[in-house]
Amino acid sequence: MVDQVSIVRATSEQLDAAALLFASYRQFYGLADNQTESRKFIQERLEKQDSAIFIAYH
Repeated sequence: MVDQVSIVRATSEQLDAAALLFASYRQFYGLADNQTESRKFIQERLEKQDSAIFIAYH
């Protein structure tokens, strides 16, 4: 059995998923858990299109 992985470039539709991943990334590196700021940061990146954010769904 082969597991399927789908990779998508994040848009505003994936904002919540991307923000959650970013907040988890910050926590992993010992930074404060601030999901509101993480969401705001990712939203700004997507709106300004100054980052390419990809999410893999398994």
